[in-house]
Amino acid sequence: MGGATALALLPFLPHSRPISMILVDPGLELSADLTETIRGLCIGGINDARAGKGFELSKAAYPQWKEEDVMWTVLGMYMCDIAAIEEIFRQNRPWSFAHLLGTPHPNISITILIADPSSTGMRIADDIKVYPDIKSVLLPPGTGHWVQYERPEAIVEEALKAVALQRV
Repeated sequence: MGGATALALLPFLPHSRPISMILVDPGLELSADLTETIRGLCIGGINDARAGKGFELSKAAYPQWKEEDVMWTVLGMYMCDIAAIEEIFRQNRPWSFAHLLGTPHPNISITILIADPSSTGMRIADDIKVYPDIKSVLLPPGTGHWVQYERPEAIVEEALKAVALQRV
């Protein structure tokens, strides 16, 4: 949802200076089946967190995460309003946001970090082929959707590259 939100805000960014946007494994185009799977995982995660099972289940699902990252993620799930999650998915059918990539002003550069499709079920590289000005970076095999926990250095590396390009 973060990538779609960021793209929806593109028209409101200033045009007076260079801006680099890095989208981290954004779900831009999702099939109805994948959307329903993700909705179910969200609701299940919230219910597990509220039942006191979220930490153990998340730690088992993401063994490479630090315990504090698991804790914060589970706490976030615990605080979610299930009705709000249901509405997000109901109001965004079909889940289709790639068209928002076609609107950036020339001063905005967009880089998309793409997790391993076999880990996420998303086909972001296919979704963005029609947008040649969008830079894509395919992350190593096994990288899941939670890039900020699994490969935070990839995000920092791309941000530093963007800053370096702005200084040229």
